Amino acid sequence: MESRLKNSYTICYHLTSMPEKPKTEVLYISSGYTGGGAYIAAHRIHTGLLKIGIKSNMLVKYGNNTREPDIQITTNEENPDFSIEYKALNQYSITKTHILFSPSMVGINPEKYIHFFDPAIVQLHFINYEFIKIEDLSYIKKPIVWRLPDCWAFTGGCHYPDGCKKFQEACGNCPLLNSNEEMDLSRKVWQRKKTSWEKLNLTIVVPTLWMKDLVQQSSLFCHLPIEIIPNGVDLEKFYPLDKDACRKVLGFSCEKKIILYGAHHALNDPRKGYEYIQQAIKKIPQEERKNIEFVIFGTDNEQLMEETRLSVKSFGYIKEHLILQMIYSAADVMIVPSTEEAFGQTVIEAMGCGTPVIAFKETGPESIIDHKINGYLANYKSSYDLAKGICWILNSKKRLQLLSKNAIKKVRQVYDIKIVAKQYQKLYERILINSLFD
Repeated sequence: MESRLKNSYTICYHLTSMPEKPKTEVLYISSGYTGGGAYIAAHRIHTGLLKIGIKSNMLVKYGNNTREPDIQITTNEENPDFSIEYKALNQYSITKTHILFSPSMVGINPEKYIHFFDPAIVQLHFINYEFIKIEDLSYIKKPIVWRLPDCWAFTGGCHYPDGCKKFQEACGNCPLLNSNEEMDLSRKVWQRKKTSWEKLNLTIVVPTLWMKDLVQQSSLFCHLPIEIIPNGVDLEKFYPLDKDACRKVLGFSCEKKIILYGAHHALNDPRKGYEYIQQAIKKIPQEERKNIEFVIFGTDNEQLMEETRLSVKSFGYIKEHLILQMIYSAADVMIVPSTEEAFGQTVIEAMGCGTPVIAFKETGPESIIDHKINGYLANYKSSYDLAKGICWILNSKKRLQLLSKNAIKKVRQVYDIKIVAKQYQKLYERILINSLFD
């Protein structure tokens, strides 16, 4: 009895004598803040934190002269000139098909920025493209939240394993590098990570169940705490516009059904699954194809669907937000056939604008789309099921309207950036409070 009273007194003493809840301030580190999906996601989380009152500063390598006072771009003097040997390696590692392999052998030392901003939390995002060297993360003595945009952090260098399971052990014999050596570059990169990151105060954040499953399988991160927090969108920017008005402005047909596809490196990256769309379209009866118009962004190639005899409109890389919002609003359905995808920014963007999305099961978007409620989940890598999903959505106006309504509702309830930012806030507070007792 006396022992229990003593323990209760000790707990009460710690709770009442604790300092005030630590102020949550974040230094958000990402190679960039505009361009690809990872950069956009990072910037949205940063701005979301600001919107709910958390002081967040963003440190980036790539970006134009920004007017955003909370974004610090590192100077050219800090980014070292690479040797001829390293440049050759880098060109070899980033292939023409945009399948990335990042050794991260050079980069800026983040120590002085940590000292200058003195954040309570350091949040990492995409740190490749010679931004932060693997070994230099050890200079960060603050609690680190690493929001994984892809799989690179727990592999020997690839950003997506493409079915390879070697990240579950120690990599080596890397199929991406066409290597038959156990102690190849992938094994060396894995070992550098293992040695350099063992003592980091690290919490992993992933946006989907698909990513969480991969992290839990990995030899590098399986022992770490893992949180699921999705990406978010600004609902003031992604909401439905009048469909017919958008079609008229963009020059789309007001009578045909519009299928949308778009991605960063839409055609060059095989992971984005464009080949499955081509195959799926061919499986749709010719009579139905006559009533379909195909719209694509992320490429300027308008000859893509020539053999399918579809009407095609192709956009390049869209920089104007309003144009993107109009394209989403004008479409009847969007297809996101990625075979490996951590999340899928375009999925929630399209859904926010009232466009249901078709994607594959066993990928990140499976956590976003509710099958036959706000979209369609096709069997993995099945172009037949993609075609079935397209026809199922497009062949009923009433069904399409219901899917659209449900898609908007899902985004507003789950993916509002303010809701997402508050999940980060709770995580930060929990980490900081726990650190008081370490």
